[in-house]
Amino acid sequence: MARRAASRAAGALRSEGSIQGRGGRAGGSGGGAEDARHVFDELLRRGIPDVFSYNILLNGLCDENRSQEALELLHIMADDGGDCPPDVVSYSTVINGFFKEGDLDKMLDQRISPNVVTYNSIIAALCKAQTVDKAMEVLTTMVKSGVMPDCMTYNSIVHGFCSSGQPKEAIVFLKKMRSDGVEPDVVTYNSLMDYLCKNGRCTEARKIFDSMTKRGLKPDITTYGTLLQGYATKGALVEMHGLLDLMVRNGIHPNHYVFSILVCAYAKQEKVEEAMLVFSKMRQQGLNPNAVTYGTVIDVLCKSGRVEDAMLYFEQMIDEGLRPDSIVYNSLIHSLCIFDKWEKAEELFLEMLDRGICLSTIFFNSIIDSHCKEGRVIESGKLFDLMVRIGVKPDIITLGR
Repeated sequence: MARRAASRAAGALRSEGSIQGRGGRAGGSGGGAEDARHVFDELLRRGIPDVFSYNILLNGLCDENRSQEALELLHIMADDGGDCPPDVVSYSTVINGFFKEGDLDKMLDQRISPNVVTYNSIIAALCKAQTVDKAMEVLTTMVKSGVMPDCMTYNSIVHGFCSSGQPKEAIVFLKKMRSDGVEPDVVTYNSLMDYLCKNGRCTEARKIFDSMTKRGLKPDITTYGTLLQGYATKGALVEMHGLLDLMVRNGIHPNHYVFSILVCAYAKQEKVEEAMLVFSKMRQQGLNPNAVTYGTVIDVLCKSGRVEDAMLYFEQMIDEGLRPDSIVYNSLIHSLCIFDKWEKAEELFLEMLDRGICLSTIFFNSIIDSHCKEGRVIESGKLFDLMVRIGVKPDIITLGR
């Protein structure tokens, strides 16, 4: 049975107008479908074609925007009644092929029976492309075809509404989700909270958080991190502390992301000691700070006049294999110039060059400008001299300082 289906498939794909009748498009120069056909032929020769073999060929056709041919092959698999009926991967491959070609309606109008997994794949892709209206149409088709949506289906659409800036529609859809008998899970609530927090609406996000817990759902580290980030961005440290305490009481320990949020929040408020304390606790728990966290600590130390400490953390950062970016160098060089440590500043400039970091005129202009605004004319002049000495050309903005 399986071998007979494979022979039919191979014959169809070799026929006029198919793989070899495309004016060499897939042949000669090679290509997804041609390569796939060679694999398929070899498996056929060995007498072991299976659904995996078919899926290789389906994928090759879809890669070359030939989803209609892939669909014909899918029908051969489904109609043969043998040992190689299409599986979820087969359907998903063809559906995604039609979606990629912009022919989703054409695919849905034809004789194909996707299941909940394949429908979810389509809906998630549409929502990711911020075409939620189209995703809603597919949802309607899905229900009409007798395939019931699950929580993942609804979550994709909630996330789609949020990512396209339609939180009201997301909340309305959340109510529909419940009325359809599907209970929202943590992922559903996280999507809503993420949108609200990113748009400064932490009070509303907290209400959703409270609603979630009242329904018996346990927030995860992502839930807490989302709301903590929202509070940190707004500078609401009291609320941030309260939520952090609640998180720990509920048995969830801060991870790398949460510690980084706390360090940045304190640094933004220029609470140096608090930022350093959190940084130390992070290390004590075996969590290595990333380049962004190090950069934040270095910046806040520089701003508080502790340039020597900042340099120690800078060296520690490099020892741990992290690459400082131009922002870190900017903070250090600016502070070194303030404290008249010109030799060290020049060392850092040269180090930047060695590391392949572009020392642009714009980079120098930003440092010179900050010194000018703070009334340090002599330092600005020295920076100008240094700029010329290492081969960076001043522009009209530099000369106009």
